[in-house]
Amino acid sequence: MILKIRNFLESYIFIIALSVITLGCYIFEFKYLPYFLVGISLILILSFKAKPTALVSVLTLELISSHGGRIKYGSWQFVIIILLLTAAGILLIIDLIMNFKKYINKLKNDYFLFITLGFILIIFLSMINSPEIGKSFFMLATYIQCILYYFIIAIKLDKTDEDRDKIIFSILVLNLIIFLQSMYVLQNELDHNTIKEIIKGKGIKVGWANSNHVMIIENFGLILCMYYFLRNNNIVKRIFTLATILSIVIINILYVCRGGYLGLLFAIPCMAVVFIIYYKRHGFETFRKDIYYYAGFIAALIVAFDILESSGVITYILKHLKEMSGDLNGRKEVYKTAVREFKNHWLIGGGANSAHYYLMKEIGADLFNYHNYALQVLAYFGIIGFIYAAYQLYLMIRKCAHKDLYNSTMLIIIVYCLAHGMVDTVFYNWTITPFLMIILALAGTYKIEEIPNDILEVKDEEIE
Repeated sequence: MILKIRNFLESYIFIIALSVITLGCYIFEFKYLPYFLVGISLILILSFKAKPTALVSVLTLELISSHGGRIKYGSWQFVIIILLLTAAGILLIIDLIMNFKKYINKLKNDYFLFITLGFILIIFLSMINSPEIGKSFFMLATYIQCILYYFIIAIKLDKTDEDRDKIIFSILVLNLIIFLQSMYVLQNELDHNTIKEIIKGKGIKVGWANSNHVMIIENFGLILCMYYFLRNNNIVKRIFTLATILSIVIINILYVCRGGYLGLLFAIPCMAVVFIIYYKRHGFETFRKDIYYYAGFIAALIVAFDILESSGVITYILKHLKEMSGDLNGRKEVYKTAVREFKNHWLIGGGANSAHYYLMKEIGADLFNYHNYALQVLAYFGIIGFIYAAYQLYLMIRKCAHKDLYNSTMLIIIVYCLAHGMVDTVFYNWTITPFLMIILALAGTYKIEEIPNDILEVKDEEIE
């Protein structure tokens, strides 16, 4: 019985079940249920010693199942959730004590993790100048939470195709949930506005994040679709992947996120290189078999574009983008504020998560970040934090610098983040970073002494 429950908690069915519940909670606006289920899911996974392959779906349940509302501090619901999470924390600590040597062996060469932990000190240091210490502590708490996600995945999962596939599958399902949420919101908005008014005002507001951050998650999924498609020859998995790509393309069109387009401008050529290498190594026969998938996808894409074009959406979007060309949408003043705060606190920064305070004070902008990761790090953490963050980024790239499909995919995601991050905040973002840290935890390869006992052979495979 225990084995059956453990297998269920590690299965694709559990991932799908959590995802369906997430969508249901969103549509019917169940405010408290998702948080209870998060606590219960974590307790079950830890109690039955299951691999946390559904961690993305558990995180999704907590993050995107609501329209942005939060549980009131001190309420009975809050107390119950804290008790559930405390129980999960105790179970995790017990597991760490019982498997200490095994986990230390897996993590001892993970320099990226060690440097990432060290950034906590950078955040603390910046608090000396923080105008709103509560918001700085919020950033610290969310950052530590992201490290915890990385840590759990790194110690509990292995860098094997099976574990990676389940994590990627859960992210692709997340992309489909976002698509369905967006269609649900769009349908409701069409009762009051035209599609053109919605696009112009970025009216597809899912509630749990702004449209730019939603698009980052979606485009992560688009890049990961490359991995999942090339990795799996199963017809059902490939059709699922192509359907996910189609949904992401539609979302990219409707959200009109220029930062997302900029990121894809750099990411898509990198993806093309991976496809070329893949078919060069696997021969023309493999490409000939796959051409039917591509033909079907292109046909579906043409139909989707035709529907959008016939309704005037494509024409309006192109016109809208032309009108926006050269317009940074108020970012120039935001950037000037970031530079000014860096000059005022050049050594250790003006405080973690201080953007909202200074932007409201100096230009009256109700914004929560500086819309550029480099300027944000400089303004928040000063030159010390910037140098530290640059080294952290270097270790992130170094961790993924291996000639296998998963690590190549991760490098493309980093390229996307660097490009999109020039006009938005990607790194150290409490909505984006949890997902980035989870997939990063499975990047890299094992050294001989790190290979877990239950893995007989781990190869640094060529791209396939």
